[in-house]
Amino acid sequence: MPAVDFIKARNKQEYFTAQDWKDLANITEHAAQETKHLIAKVGRASYAQTVGNNTPDPGATVVAAILHAISEVFSKANQK
Repeated sequence: MPAVDFIKARNKQEYFTAQDWKDLANITEHAAQETKHLIAKVGRASYAQTVGNNTPDPGATVVAAILHAISEVFSKANQK
């Protein structure tokens, strides 16, 4: 949700800047880390043992990684 909220806050802009992509990637990374302490209540993860599980949600982590990659592309494009 933090990523969606960030995008909604920028919806008046004509386009995302390289800095916007970087900020979005950082917000998403932080949000992914915040999932470490959540307990799954539905889905496949809810059936697994949660003994000592201090791992961020894999889906949230992948979204953060993708957004970091996009951010790097835009950052490099801006340097040219």
